[in-house]
Amino acid sequence: MTESPRRPRSHARALFAATALAACHPTPSALAPTSSAPSTATAPPPSAPPSASPVADGVWQEPLLADHPLVGRIYRPGARAFATRAELEAALAGARYVLLGEKHDNRDHHRLQAELITGLARLGRARAVAFEMIDVSAQPVVDALLAGSATSPPDVDALAAALRWDASGWPAWSMYRPVFAAALGARARLVAANLSRTDAMAVARARREGKDPATAVSPPLPPLPALPAGAEAALADELRASHCGALPEASLPGMMLAQRARDATLAARVREAAGVEAAGAVVLIAGAGHVRADRGVPAALRAAEPGAAAG
Repeated sequence: MTESPRRPRSHARALFAATALAACHPTPSALAPTSSAPSTATAPPPSAPPSASPVADGVWQEPLLADHPLVGRIYRPGARAFATRAELEAALAGARYVLLGEKHDNRDHHRLQAELITGLARLGRARAVAFEMIDVSAQPVVDALLAGSATSPPDVDALAAALRWDASGWPAWSMYRPVFAAALGARARLVAANLSRTDAMAVARARREGKDPATAVSPPLPPLPALPAGAEAALADELRASHCGALPEASLPGMMLAQRARDATLAARVREAAGVEAAGAVVLIAGAGHVRADRGVPAALRAAEPGAAAG
């Protein structure tokens, strides 16, 4: 996982993306705030990393690889240098889009996401938080709950009940509760951002039947940005690995398209939220693959909004 904080250009909307690598098994917070086992994609610099752990209490909950020397470090691949928590927070403070990736069943990832949302809230910049975990169709459910709590923060557990979280297929509510509690505590607008499973299947089916996938759902899909060289093969490899090698090859093209359709939908919802909120940051909480700078939501944002500068 890598993070790359950098001050945005004054003329461009800033895009901050924290990315991670998915795996078949839970991994700890290496290179926080959204991490997995250290990536070998970019060699670390020779200088020693800062010693301070970025988690507030310095205690990790996930045991796997917890003693690895890179756990808790923040790495800036563009500068080939490690960063401090203060440098990370400074980069977030100037960003318009804050994309926080995760491994869905890693508690430390969610604690760190919650801490960063709270930090943005202290600066008055956590204006909206979009969630991959909530399908776009559930926005009325979210809005109805928030509308009934205009004078006091809404009950976070009531949100779980309204969304029928226990039947959603996402990891236990206890893992995600800190993130939602931080968003509600910040009085941020909650944005349902994901393409539903039904719609994703419709997109894949349209491709298989030779139809236009964009018009297989309503509203139509936003345009999908072109993939850079080698990205299609890399995405296929990632999907194989995330299914522990059990994914039928015939299913790959449809699943790849569905993944990219979700990226485009998440990006569109983030941009819609930014259009409503005139100031501050829009945060996206999503899986590691969706916040990859090369082919995920950041790529879709840059395609739709060329002025968005990745940090």
